Amino acid sequence: MKQLIGEMTEDLREFRDWIRARRWQAVWVSLYALFLMGPRLFYHDIGIDTGYLVRDYTHYNDVWAGSGRFGLTFSKWLFHFSVMVPYAANMLMLLFLLTAAAVFSWLVWRWSGRPAGFRWFYPVFSVIFLSSPILTEQFYFTLQTMEFAWAMLLCLFSVYLAEKLVVGPIVPAAGGLAPEHGNDKGRSRAAFFVCGAAAVGLMLWAFGTYQAFFVFFIALAAIFYLLRCASAPDDRPFRYWLAAGLKLVALFLIGAAGWVAVDRLLCRYFFPEYSYASNIYLWKRISADMFALVKLQFGQIYLKTTSSPYFSGWFTPVLILTAAMFLVPAVRGHRRKLPWLAVALTVIVLSPVLLVLVSGGGSPIRSMIFYPLVFAFSFAWAAENLRWKAPRILLFLVLVSCGWGQTVTTLQMQENAHLAYENDRLLLNRIITRMEETAGTRLENIPVAFVGKIAADTPSAPAGETTGHSFFGWDAGYDAGSSGRIAELAYVMGVDMTVANEEQRKMAAEYSEQMPPWPADGCICIHDGVLIVKLSAPEKTSGFWWYSGGWHHWDDKLVDNDFLRSQWYEEDGVWYYFDGEGDMVTGTCVIDGKEYHFDPDGKWIEE
Repeated sequence: MKQLIGEMTEDLREFRDWIRARRWQAVWVSLYALFLMGPRLFYHDIGIDTGYLVRDYTHYNDVWAGSGRFGLTFSKWLFHFSVMVPYAANMLMLLFLLTAAAVFSWLVWRWSGRPAGFRWFYPVFSVIFLSSPILTEQFYFTLQTMEFAWAMLLCLFSVYLAEKLVVGPIVPAAGGLAPEHGNDKGRSRAAFFVCGAAAVGLMLWAFGTYQAFFVFFIALAAIFYLLRCASAPDDRPFRYWLAAGLKLVALFLIGAAGWVAVDRLLCRYFFPEYSYASNIYLWKRISADMFALVKLQFGQIYLKTTSSPYFSGWFTPVLILTAAMFLVPAVRGHRRKLPWLAVALTVIVLSPVLLVLVSGGGSPIRSMIFYPLVFAFSFAWAAENLRWKAPRILLFLVLVSCGWGQTVTTLQMQENAHLAYENDRLLLNRIITRMEETAGTRLENIPVAFVGKIAADTPSAPAGETTGHSFFGWDAGYDAGSSGRIAELAYVMGVDMTVANEEQRKMAAEYSEQMPPWPADGCICIHDGVLIVKLSAPEKTSGFWWYSGGWHHWDDKLVDNDFLRSQWYEEDGVWYYFDGEGDMVTGTCVIDGKEYHFDPDGKWIEE
């Protein structure tokens, strides 16, 4: 134990000295982060979902704790953020992100053998990582900004401890330029257990904050393994790196199994009624639709087949350049390590699509935090280690273009989200005034139903999955528009509304056909005891929907069950069958004692 504590104390001193030697870099990175995150620090915006936390934070903390996000709930309790504190949460988010960028850069320096100089990695990584629009999308959710950034640090500390278990201590050689790889001293059982337990505990905390941290940890562990293997002298036997890789895999599996065990325990004994985010990360069946999603994700990330602002066209070229910088020297003189370098690089390259491969379904953009990690690492490593003058100048020109492009996109998305919120708030004030005049009473005394939607009046900035979207249009695909979302915004503004139930909202949607849309006279009326506000014609909701990893069919004529369940459906002469969960059946299925066959698209194959 003494040895372990001594190592960690020495590592802390080393990190302090490393930052001191780069203090001006740290200053400029901090100023850049303030410039980039300024809108998030000072805009008091309420985004999609965050208003629910304001209304009933106890309920949603229970929902998270009972759906695998117990780490998120614990972080909120630990930092006293169970209720909304936007300014403090955003400030801590920025602090944790800056710390994570510095710690990761220091770890890369350590794992690389403590090379002299190492001047470019830290600022390059920080700019490319922090400016990623994917992080902007994730941190738009004020309800988990600080906790999410904190979980990044937890993953970093977990991999740092895993390093001590897998390859032993790193002891500087003469001059402090390289690790002394032959000095892997044994540890006492107590020290080994404490180190392993701490690594797994931090893993559990991070995984329990957000399931995407499974892949974030995998990417970090692969980067650690790659750098340690590449920087080690070529005197280790083949089985050494095999054993090191297996230890990393075993540690991850223990952490993943622990997360599953804690999740099951909480669901069974404490929060049995909550199942948010269930069935998202498991394949339900092999189908053509799932492979199509995987193909789509590959195209978006590696081939830039869409104009999405989240993925850079430079990602694949920079990834190839970085991979070549590791593999070419190994082919020339370190072939014993070549297989292990190739394995680590494969994991790093595939990490941006691991979620879709594991889940069999599309992943939300905001969950892909491992993409900016891999992109920023590859860019910074190439910038630090590329020695040829002409290619290096070209790379830095690309870096400036890419970094500035991401920065502008991030600032545009943040401003767009702010304007959408402000416009929604001003519009709702006008609507509420007319609603109260029509109702003649407070809005909590009468059920309210909004029909249709109004698009947010914002500039043509890049719109994300959630950033820049209006409360008046987020759930407009449902029968009565965004009634729940609008009531959520109204509550934040100090007005309590009673939202109409499902049957009342369906009635409102039907009755609204004879009403003019907002802002015409008659767009707000009372019918059958319900205050109806028609924003626009209701959207058609019947049809096929991709939901929770499978195809369903939504029928707006159903009151109790929106999805068709345990029944046949015919469209254009083609028959489909939907099981008890509402999933479209493919392959062979026994229905009412008879065997039926369906193709990968769910079409019944008549014999």
